This record gives sequence, C-alpha cells and structure tokens, in this order.
Amino acid sequence: MFKKQQSPFSILAIRLTAIFVILLVVAGVFWLFEKDHIHDESGGDFSYLDSLYFTIVTVTTVGYGDIVPVTEEARMFDAFIITPIRILVWILMIGTAYQLVMQNQWEDFKVNRILKKMKDHIIIVGYGSTGIATLKELKLYKYNENKLVVIDKQEPPLKIAADMDAIGVMGDASTEDTLHQAGIEGASILIVTTPNDDSNVLITLTAKDLNPKVKVITRVSEGENIKQLKRAGADVIISPSLTSGNLMAMAVANSNSVELIEDLLTTSRGVNVIQRKVTPNEVGKPPKSLKGFIAIGIVRKGKNIGPRELDGVVLKQGDDIIYIG
Repeated sequence: MFKKQQSPFSILAIRLTAIFVILLVVAGVFWLFEKDHIHDESGGDFSYLDSLYFTIVTVTTVGYGDIVPVTEEARMFDAFIITPIRILVWILMIGTAYQLVMQNQWEDFKVNRILKKMKDHIIIVGYGSTGIATLKELKLYKYNENKLVVIDKQEPPLKIAADMDAIGVMGDASTEDTLHQAGIEGASILIVTTPNDDSNVLITLTAKDLNPKVKVITRVSEGENIKQLKRAGADVIISPSLTSGNLMAMAVANSNSVELIEDLLTTSRGVNVIQRKVTPNEVGKPPKSLKGFIAIGIVRKGKNIGPRELDGVVLKQGDDIIYIG
C-alpha cells in the first residue's frame, strides 16, 4: 500500500534532532541546579560538558560511575527527571526502528490480505492524466474508496493515488502476477488507461483469461486498433482522440453545446448521464412520458436504443433506461 508519508531519512533526522535537543536541555538543567551535588572522580569542577556527558551515559544506561550524584537532591533529580527522559528517548528510538523497518513489511502483509479477500472492486491500470480523472470521477460517483485499486509501473503515481484513498499496486499490468496481486479474479471492472494500444490489447487479453466475467473498459489511441481490442475481449472502447475531434468540430458552430456535454461528463457540475434498471411501475410506458428526468436511451438485451428511436418504444421488464438527471 502506498500512502502519504515522510521519507525514512527525514523521519530519522527529525527524531535524532529531537533526542539531541532533549539531551542538551536536560544536561543544562542538571548542571544549573545540581552542579554542587555531583562528585567527579577526576577532581575537577563539574562543567556543562560534564553534565552533558553524565546525562548521555545515564540515559543510554551505560553508567561508568566516574560522575555520580552524592546528595539526595541530585539522586532525586536523576530518578524523577533523567529516568523519564531515558524512557522517552528509548521510546523514540524503538518507534523509529519500528516505523523504518517493521511497519512497511506489516503494511504489505495487510494489503495482500485485503486484496485476496476483495470482491467486486474496480481496477484502474495506469495513473496518468486519464487515470487521475477516472479515479476522481469514481469517487464523485460515491464508489467505495476501499474497492478502488490502481496499478502502475512507477511508485510516485501510486503514492498520489494512495493520497486519494485508493490501494496502489506497483507492477506491469500485462503480467498475470501483477493482476493476481490486484485481485483480478474478484474484480468486477478493469479500466485500462495507458496510451499504448499494444499494451492495452495485452492487458485485456490477460485479464479476460484470468477472469472472463470482468468488464474491461479501455482507451484506444488509434482507430485502427479498435478491432484488435474487441477481439481481445474489451467490453467498452473509448477513443479520446475521436471524441475530442468530434467536440472540436461541434464547437465551430455550437460552442455552448460543447459546454453542456462537458457538464454531462463531469459529476461535479451537477448534471449527469445515469443508467439504471426500469422499475415495475415504469414498464409499458414510453420513456419520454416519464417525469423528473430526460430519457435519452434504452439498453435492451445488451443493445442500445438511441434517442432517435425512442418514439413508439415502450419500456419492458429488464430494460435499462439512460437519462439526464
């Protein structure tokens, strides 16, 4: 699992600095109040450096015995001030060792268990601009954040995905091992966003071989590769270049229409295209007669009935209705 966190070196530097500052302060307080209550075997005056030395050897439990408290006040200071500091320093050191060594292994173990048990989740392959937009929209559609998995070959994009509460898996999605790790056998949807059509075909083939029921939604860069993706088993194929070209042509004469389509495509704008099952009380009615939304299509036995064909069509049980709402 990749999640937002400081680098191990910065964590170590901050905690070592905190320990060093604590030792300096405690040594200063000890020297200021207890310098006349300490016996130094060397016979010299008890200086601040002597106090720092005594504090360090006491906190680290070395205790050479060359500098010792000889009065009750100095011993009480050692017992009730330096001893708690010793415990605090050890907690910081042990905590740092745990965080730098054990925590990463423990996180990997937990994520592997989560992925093995995960069902009906969505896997996004590639976390470039398209993958980022996809994940944001899925979150706006209120998909369960605990069921969003991102696969990428690089670690930095996965850390960004983890900041959005998705689980990151680093590896090549065209290999069975990586898809196994992402839980492809239990996934309901695989979204392939890489710009390389050859990779998209191979990822689709591998995913369909491991889980024939998974719904594959993939992008295509070149129109001539749509056939290959269909043969590989892709269920939905989206061409950003063709779509953007159509929108640009539309904008020549109808710029406001382009803005409306962008509203429909973006959940945050408040106007969405929604698909759902027809309810029992809607069966037998024309789609355009339904109130509260604008019907623009029907899905019947896997085939689309577009807005131009809706006249004279009545809804049947098992239909999906597509509407603007």
